[in-house]
Amino acid sequence: MQNIQLINDVDFIEDFSKIATNLTTRDAEDYLEYMCDKTRESPDSNLFLQCPSQATKNNISRIFNFSVSTQENGLVMTYTGYHDDH
Repeated sequence: MQNIQLINDVDFIEDFSKIATNLTTRDAEDYLEYMCDKTRESPDSNLFLQCPSQATKNNISRIFNFSVSTQENGLVMTYTGYHDDH
């Protein structure tokens, strides 16, 4: 299995834990693992994870964005932030 370097993973865990209701840091780590699987399927792309409104503290759906690139040492997935899903 190809290694993936994660950039800003701690920021994702903090943001996700801050926004999502009834989810733990472990849940955020599980979502990161899921995104790593998606990264392997879609190298050199932009990916997102949607958190529906019923799963957020303020009932506003959020989109968490990731960019994926192929570099000499393998794949790199960078968490680039989140925004409201309008």
